[in-house]
Order: sequence, then structure tokens, then C-alpha cells
Amino acid sequence: MPARTLELLVHTHDDDPLSPYLGTWLGSSALPIEGVVHLILFRPAPGEPAAGSVEVDSLGTSIPLSDIHVDGAACHAVAGPLTLILRREGPALVVGMTSPVLPSLEARCLRRRWGTHQAGTIPSGAHDIDPERLERAVADGVLPWVDSLTVVQDGSVLLAGSYGKSHASLRSLQSATKSVTSLLMGALVARGEIDVAAPVAQYLRGQAGSRLVRAGKQITLHEVLSMSVGLEWNETQTSYQDPGNDVVRMNQAADWVGYVLAKEVRSAFPEGVFEYQTGLTLLAGEVIRSVTGQPVSEAARELLFEPLGIERYHWMTNESGTTHTGGGLWLTPRDFAKIGWLVADHGRWHGRQVLPEDWVDRCVSPQARVEADSTAVIPRGCVAYGYQWWLLSTVVGEDCTVASASALGHGGQVLHVLPGLATVVAITAHDWHGVDEIAGQSLKLLLGKER
Repeated sequence: MPARTLELLVHTHDDDPLSPYLGTWLGSSALPIEGVVHLILFRPAPGEPAAGSVEVDSLGTSIPLSDIHVDGAACHAVAGPLTLILRREGPALVVGMTSPVLPSLEARCLRRRWGTHQAGTIPSGAHDIDPERLERAVADGVLPWVDSLTVVQDGSVLLAGSYGKSHASLRSLQSATKSVTSLLMGALVARGEIDVAAPVAQYLRGQAGSRLVRAGKQITLHEVLSMSVGLEWNETQTSYQDPGNDVVRMNQAADWVGYVLAKEVRSAFPEGVFEYQTGLTLLAGEVIRSVTGQPVSEAARELLFEPLGIERYHWMTNESGTTHTGGGLWLTPRDFAKIGWLVADHGRWHGRQVLPEDWVDRCVSPQARVEADSTAVIPRGCVAYGYQWWLLSTVVGEDCTVASASALGHGGQVLHVLPGLATVVAITAHDWHGVDEIAGQSLKLLLGKER
């Protein structure tokens, strides 16, 4: 069988040919491999040979490399019959993979998608998606703050671009962490260890002396997850740079959960109305910790991350073992997108039911009303709030809107799940002025309604 070659151009920093902008690749392939191929290079120390891996997104695995030489033309055989060819072309590396068994690799790629939406059927209208328009918007400065873009449709990665950082580097999700926290709780609901209709105090027996528990109001987990409690809480009325902001004060406290439990509930707060209060997500995390007997960061590894193949992450945990479930999670862009696809596929991953379908659907269904006169900072197009997920209806053109369940974080961290298009969009950014523009504009660009 003749050898087949896949060749891509990996752009690198001008001053460091060993630091590729992963996912930014050009050129054509003689072999239609489904998904994006990344070359990941690491240089342990100056003068030492580089090492790394080739990753095929839809394959869900990596091919290890070692002793890669980038000076002049070089080739290095890895994994038996697979040969990696590198050559320098200006500030870029041209990467070729040649092997007589590449057709079998193609077959494995076609079988090993992340999963399929509705038995693999892409809903009508999905063909209008244009991931390359998003990437061009970053290059042209239309989306100047974006660090990474990942687009998944029907279980296949269509775009995995990183700009200024490696696609394999961890990114702060900020408040998009909240959405991961609610999914994690679903694993415990499935085991019968948590009842969202039960009072939070039932799971916080060690906090019986706190003001919130002693007040006697039976705050349920449903109210906590839907942020419909109405604490005396100053978060959205002032900036996060204000030392009087309750999130700032909570983060500076030695006992994050204790700070929240010292708050009172407003007696006149209307039932079932949403108000954004990060402290409530810390209470949800404390319930998870109480039930599992371990920090949320460790419970997440067993119940959520390992089933998804997420090996590298950081979840900020203080010295007392409390994990910051309101904004302390760091994931790679690819793994951020995995969370979205888990939701899009109703809790399934590679055909395995990782989370209960009914729980995932509850998380992204209306659980609290969003009122126009609310003091909360409401994203454009928000129609309701789920269990730590924003439910948006974004206008993307004349007489054209798209529904999404979205995880949003300060600085432009965005995870859109578009159920009607079997599509997930994951964005990390450093726009510390707000997420509204990136969240809405990205959808307009993706659907070809904005140029």
C-alpha cells in the first residue's frame, strides 16, 4: 500500500520556532482526517531536543514523539510505521505525517468521535455554521481579546484555535465554573445522595450555629442552584475592583463558606426570581464536599473529569479544603468544550451515560425568572436562569434568533451549547470589561450573520 501524507503548517512565535500557536494551521491534506490535528512541542531545556505529541481531536488520544530535531530537514519514525516529517519554512514548521497505515487511522477517527447528537443526525440549518469566520475575526481584530476558540458539531471538532498561548495550556473559566459545579452535583443526585428539594441545612450539619441556618428559613438546594434565595449580598451593584464587593470580601476571608452563611435573607425577596450571587455556588460546593467527604476538586476528578478523559486541571482550593466552586476552575480549551458537548449530548460521552439525562436537562431548563428591574447583571438575550446556566435567545440577524444554554465567566469566558444545531462553542478571553460583546458577537459570526 503506498504511503499517504498529511501535511500542515503550524505557525510559531517569531522569536521561538518551538512554540506553535496550536490549532492555527493551514495547507491541505491528502487524507480526510476528521477533526483538527495539533503538533505539541516541548523543549525541556536550552540545547536539548524537543519532545511532544501529535493529537487528533476526534481520535481522543495522542501519538507520543521524542528526539525531534528541527534543524534542517529531518524525519523521525514513531509508533511503528508512522513517520513524522518536519521542515523549517521561515518562522513556521511544516509538519508531515507519512505512513502506509494512515487509512486505518482515518477509520479510527471516524469511529471515535466524542459522541453523536440525536443518533448522529445534524439538525437542519447546522450547515450554516462558519467556524473559519470566527477565526478570521480574531486575526482581523474584530474579537481582539480572544485567547482560544473551539467549535464542536455533532461530536466532531471543527475548530481548535489558540492565539498567544498553547491550546494545551490551562485557562481560568472564572464564573463559568458555576456551570460545571451544577453538573457535578448531578452525579450525586443520581446516586441518591442529594435531594435538591431538601433544605441546604440538612447537608451542613457542622454549620448549625451560623446566622443563615439559625434564621430558620428552609432554603432548598433548588433555590441555591437557581440563585433565587435573595441574600443580603452586594455583588452586581458594584465593580469587582471595589473592596466592598461581597465576592472580593468573601475571597479575602479565611472561611469562604462561613462568610456566606453569616449573611441574612431578605424577607421581601420574591419567590422564584433570579439574582446573581456567587456565594450561593460556594454553598452548593460545600454540600458536595459534605456528601462526598472530600474537596470538590477531588470529587470532580472521579465523578466528572476522569470519565471525560480530562487529566489536567486546576481547581482553586483553600487551606481548609474548600474548593472555589464559584469561579476557581482552570481547564484547557479542549476540555472546556468537552463540558459543553456533555451537555449537548444529554450527559453522554462516547455512548456512556456519565450524568443523568434528566439532570442535565434540568440544568439547562428555566428554573428562575429573570426580571427586567433585577439588580443583577443580565447578559443580553437572557430569558431565564437554569441550574447555574444562562438561558439565552440571541438575535443573530433579521428575524433570526438562536437559543443557547451558556456558561459565562468574567473576562469573556464563554461556553455556548446550541441544542438546535448540535453545536458547542467554547471561548476563552481576557476582556476584563465584560462578556456581553464576545458572547453575542461570536454567535453572529459563527452563523454568518455578521461580517
